[in-house]
Amino acid sequence: DGEDKEKLQNLIKEYEVYDVFFIKESKKNPYPYLKKGDLFVLTSRYEGMPISVTEAQILGVVPVVPNYTSANEQILNNIDGLVVGKSAQEIYKGIYKIYTDKNFYQKLKEGISNKKFLYEYNMKDFYNLI
Repeated sequence: DGEDKEKLQNLIKEYEVYDVFFIKESKKNPYPYLKKGDLFVLTSRYEGMPISVTEAQILGVVPVVPNYTSANEQILNNIDGLVVGKSAQEIYKGIYKIYTDKNFYQKLKEGISNKKFLYEYNMKDFYNLI
């Protein structure tokens, strides 16, 4: 949903990537969908410390994020996620590296599974959402 929805749908059609890009309507509980993903790509140029990155990791999904201020506090680069430059080309290169290098992808997945999270909320409640 949002003002760019139609524009994004047209780009998906133009580049014929409708088999890998899906636009879903806004969901009250996005976690079951997130958990099924291979990657979580955040394209913001400026962020504080987005909880969505940690949520993706908790669900075992590899995050790819640009090098915003706190990116390296959330992600151990090349260990439990990938921190890339802020340009579209650099984000693309990060996604492409993960997509084409299955060993690297598995290494990131293993890094996530070994990650210790500091929680201020009840994880049992979080897991009940998925």
